[in-house]
Amino acid sequence: MGHDIRKGEDDVTQDGASPIATGERPAPDMEPGIPVPPRSGRRRAAWRDDPLPLSGPSRGGLTLPSYFSDGCVLQQGAPVLLPGRARRKARVEAWLSTQPADEIFARTETRAGPDGRFLLEFPAFDGSATSCSLTVRSGGASVRVSDLLFGEVWVCAGQSNMAMELGETMDGGDLEAQAGRMPIRCFRPARNGLPARRAAEYPYEAGDDVAEGAWLRIGYGTGLRTGSAVGCHFARFLQPSVECPVAILDLALGATHIHAWLPRETIDAEPDIRRHLEATGNLRDRTTWNLAGDWNCNQPAALWQSKVAPLRGLAVRGILWYQGESDLPHPDYYRTALRSLADAFRKAFRCPGGEPPAFLYSLVAPHIYDLHSRNRLPAFQEALAVVHREIPGRCGLIAVHDLSPAWEGAAPAARHPIHPAEKKPVGRRFAVLAQGLVYGLKGPAGSPECSEAEIIGNKILVSFDHAGSGLRIREGTSTLRGFAVCGPDRRFVPAQAKLLYGLRVLAWNDRIPDPVAVTYGMDALVHDCTLQNREGLAALPFRTDRVASSPCRMDPWTWCDDVEGWVYPADPTHATRAPLWTAERIVPACPGSGTGPCESLPLRREPHCRSEGDASLRLEYRIPEASTTDADPDAGLTTGIQPGCEVRFAPKLDYFSCCGPLDLSGHQAILLDLFNPDPVEKLVLEARLAFQDGSVRWLPLHLLPPRTSEPASGELARLRASARTARSMAQDLAWRTAVYFLPTADDRRGGEASASPGPDLSRVTGLTFRIRDPRRKGSGSILFDHVRWVPFPVT
Repeated sequence: MGHDIRKGEDDVTQDGASPIATGERPAPDMEPGIPVPPRSGRRRAAWRDDPLPLSGPSRGGLTLPSYFSDGCVLQQGAPVLLPGRARRKARVEAWLSTQPADEIFARTETRAGPDGRFLLEFPAFDGSATSCSLTVRSGGASVRVSDLLFGEVWVCAGQSNMAMELGETMDGGDLEAQAGRMPIRCFRPARNGLPARRAAEYPYEAGDDVAEGAWLRIGYGTGLRTGSAVGCHFARFLQPSVECPVAILDLALGATHIHAWLPRETIDAEPDIRRHLEATGNLRDRTTWNLAGDWNCNQPAALWQSKVAPLRGLAVRGILWYQGESDLPHPDYYRTALRSLADAFRKAFRCPGGEPPAFLYSLVAPHIYDLHSRNRLPAFQEALAVVHREIPGRCGLIAVHDLSPAWEGAAPAARHPIHPAEKKPVGRRFAVLAQGLVYGLKGPAGSPECSEAEIIGNKILVSFDHAGSGLRIREGTSTLRGFAVCGPDRRFVPAQAKLLYGLRVLAWNDRIPDPVAVTYGMDALVHDCTLQNREGLAALPFRTDRVASSPCRMDPWTWCDDVEGWVYPADPTHATRAPLWTAERIVPACPGSGTGPCESLPLRREPHCRSEGDASLRLEYRIPEASTTDADPDAGLTTGIQPGCEVRFAPKLDYFSCCGPLDLSGHQAILLDLFNPDPVEKLVLEARLAFQDGSVRWLPLHLLPPRTSEPASGELARLRASARTARSMAQDLAWRTAVYFLPTADDRRGGEASASPGPDLSRVTGLTFRIRDPRRKGSGSILFDHVRWVPFPVT
């Protein structure tokens, strides 16, 4: 049974006026022993008990809520309930008429109660882009609302990423241009929920109306520019498929906690929520209300009372929720609170057909929310992903982890690293989800979500719900990224993955013969995850079991697919596109004289020649002509510079997002794929590791012959034990794999066991690869790809 404000003992008064519309206050539910604060003097400045009155169209004592004002959009297919206030016991009549012909097509009347409140009801109407007008008359006073439409209405709530205005984003201009041809509108109350005269003093009880509510329309004032960017883009993408006007109720407010959006009765009824508020010092009663200063919006139930409860009884199709950043440290609490919030919102609003309104919500955007852990965000996303299965009816969610985190293109007022500046993709994903889940149109009823994982030999076959018209790899890439598998040791490592018929994914790592679990997107920074359905909904992050494990880090530099990537440099709050690798050319000098000059070299992406993934990285260099007559004037000697040059390339491990130092403990070797495109033999030199204590270690290597399969652990052990090494790389027209052996406790020096325990491989701060070109002059290039670690076999 859906919520109906016309039914139920608590919903209808004897005179027919709804307390939802009238804002009548029950007796204060005070805690025993706490006196009721006085209603005058200084104490009143610390708390407010006077709810907001009706502030909409008004004349001669006849007043409507601000929602029913010029430009209003009403939900099609649902009876229209119109509250208001007139003279006590006065007769009130209303009618709807066409514009501009002013032909009446619906009429109703009622009588105001002893307190002057009334509730008018019109029947349900179909959606239409043809404007009509509403006239309400009582006694000698009348109020007229023009340009009224019937269509689809959605509530948008949450914090800053939902509250970002269309004019503050990078992709708002094109919507403004197109929305002029679409009936899209936005109802926007005061952003903080209060009229300017009240500053930060929130009412303890729900009022009759929201503060300063007005309809935003193209061609009037600022148009849609101050409306929610996510909500407006959602309306823009939804409108052509529903073929009627679409409106959003923009209620969001930045930096808010979920408890501010919960009704007080829900907080009191949920022990887990109440305990959390007590533990965090956020629980309030009348004596402590409005004592926190300017941020009183985060008092429990403050936003519900000022922005949601005054709109109770309105008919809407659903709710869009985008919030969680402020509550991210508490995933278990948030899971309970989100279930309660969805239930409260669905009871507060009506929906055509009597069923609860749909509830659609989003996972939070990737960001370093915890400076000390990369596991905080995955744990929170996992808690969010469970909730939609715990809420009955139409509930779904979208993921946004793969969208651009670019934020500097936003307007100065909204420019912050936690606010991705592009909101069009988020609005589009909400619209795609609504089309399939709510409207029954062609499309998925949810985001792709792991439904089953089956171990088949050394691979894991993953099945998905909501594949839509099929799974795909994100446009612009040809490789599935984001999967990781583990063996019995519970150490997750990056996995290769491929699609099977657009319905399943096969994930594996050749070095794990007996995988036991698989994960996807379980890291703090997962911008490079690439699985989605053909409708553009990104697959939800998941793990297939809950056993304690060592998580897998997604390090984009190891893929060598791009020169730059999204990183967090020294300042962990600012995501930016920056180089993932550095390269330089060094001219060797004579023995004992050190190295020659150093020159930085550019790297470029090479998509046409690669060993794995979408591309490799190409390093090009110039070889200065060698000189054999250079003289040292101080020594009076003639010294010869060795011909050729050495090129070095290294990943940048000093970014904050690398969460360094790099941990290579438990591994026996590093593998790197190399390709020599020049008709000259080159020499692959040892790699160098730098450690946090300032020490360095050169890594012995062996260059494998051209091959198509990875070397097995046993083969690596034999190569390590062999005194024979191969370093020369001719123009083979095939990729070669360089194996760099990591130091172990069994390493011997000069035939004797090392007296020291060796370097700490869990504290690696630098990794440098070296190639030598022996030519005397000219230019050359080298391609490299796919860095990976080889663990010791589990015994």
